[in-house]
Amino acid sequence: MCGAGSGSWKRRPDKEGRPRGEHPGFATATRALEWLKQHPASVVLTELDFPRGLSGLELIQSLRRTVHEPVHIIATSTRDRRVAGAERLARLDVLFIPKPLNLTFVAGMIAGLVRQAV
Repeated sequence: MCGAGSGSWKRRPDKEGRPRGEHPGFATATRALEWLKQHPASVVLTELDFPRGLSGLELIQSLRRTVHEPVHIIATSTRDRRVAGAERLARLDVLFIPKPLNLTFVAGMIAGLVRQAV
């Protein structure tokens, strides 16, 4: 899971000394949600299939309920779009990208969404 620094990709350090746009990855959706409640994000990239705890879909639903800033969410999975719940994802305003990921495409998509958020 990753989230872009709120509003820009500037390399000025954030409050925790990390360059903006750099952030921790999370092994569980629960940890990601805890972090996102404290750190604004303009874009969130999440796996739908976390190994334990909340699923990626539950993370997305929680973000939509608790985060009041507009957040672009991109979900990814090895599952087919229909199996991954494409209708639910669309209702939650989530972009779905199947794996394997083309990192150049994903990076371009994230950069475009960050520019929209500014």
